Amino acid sequence: MAELSDIDKIRKKRRRKVLLGRILLLVALTLLGVGLYAIKDEVSTIGFTDYIQERIAGMGAGDGYPMEFAGEQVRQTARVGEHLAVLTDSNLYLYNSSGKEIRNVQHKYSNPVMRASGRRVLIYDRGGKHLRVENMLRTVAQKELDYPIYAGAISSRGEVAVATGAQRRLGEMTVYDHMLADPAKYVWKSAENYITDLEFDLDGKGIAVAVVNAREGDLISGVRRFRFDSEEEAGRQEFVGELIHSLNAARGGLTVVTDRQTAVLGASGEVLERYDYGYEALASFDHSENGDTALLFGDARENKNSAVTLLGPDGKKLWETQISSHADRLSLGKTRVCLMVDGQLQSYDYAGNALDPQPVPGEVLAATVIGRDAYLVTPDAIEKLALE
Repeated sequence: MAELSDIDKIRKKRRRKVLLGRILLLVALTLLGVGLYAIKDEVSTIGFTDYIQERIAGMGAGDGYPMEFAGEQVRQTARVGEHLAVLTDSNLYLYNSSGKEIRNVQHKYSNPVMRASGRRVLIYDRGGKHLRVENMLRTVAQKELDYPIYAGAISSRGEVAVATGAQRRLGEMTVYDHMLADPAKYVWKSAENYITDLEFDLDGKGIAVAVVNAREGDLISGVRRFRFDSEEEAGRQEFVGELIHSLNAARGGLTVVTDRQTAVLGASGEVLERYDYGYEALASFDHSENGDTALLFGDARENKNSAVTLLGPDGKKLWETQISSHADRLSLGKTRVCLMVDGQLQSYDYAGNALDPQPVPGEVLAATVIGRDAYLVTPDAIEKLALE
């Protein structure tokens, strides 16, 4: 009986190990499933192998910051995943958080513009006919179009939309897959308006188009909304006497920044929320990955007072603050609002609390906040400052 009892104990111990192993496997598979669901758009577009290779490419240690950077005209900076993208008049550079150069791509565009989504970067030649899509590993696709490019956008799934001139039309919007392959996925032609901006819906299944024209001496800007499963317009809104600066899709709706107001539109183009600037002059603005919008007011020609306003994804004002000096280089991160004031980096948290200013050596040409770090491009270097 004693031998049978020992065997029973061994069997029970083995069963417990097997059960524990199955539980751990189930937990691992569940976590993997959650992780894959979170990145499903990227994985479905590029494949799991390329996704892993891109993650590996972004790893590794560089020489740190500040990093020498001089001799090129900086056009834009942007966040690409957790990395920094710097677009110059000749190249696109991608750097990780330790200063390692991930990519260095020569584009040869006369008037380059960059749009980023996830780990993809769309570069197009505004006024020219060329565009390309880059990732952490390689050039994904390139294309030459028949007409000059006005605007472009890239979705979370890598699809590309481009607005161009057109024969016997004022403008044409074309949506391609992530490889810029023909035939196009969707086309809209406008005989009445010029197209000035594009923004994919958050789900990637529709798009918003900013248009402009003149009517009886008045400037008329508008937004047209489309879903890719229908040729019919899904909604519209007009802004009489205003110029649209930006479209930004957020969970609260579509944020439209004009020179007179910031409005949030619903799926049919209806105005859900509106923030009017009054007599304030909009100097610059920025959007966060959360869909928040920061607005900087002040006259760029005068070293006078400035003001900052932060709006949530629903367009409601979160806070505002006055600055008794000239401010510029506004940049909005996930948890921080940053701008340059009197040669120092001034940052605020999302509750509107001012953090201690930090000195910056040299003139700041461009700024981008990634996480709790601010990346500042000066004529000689790229600086990285912690925003604690």
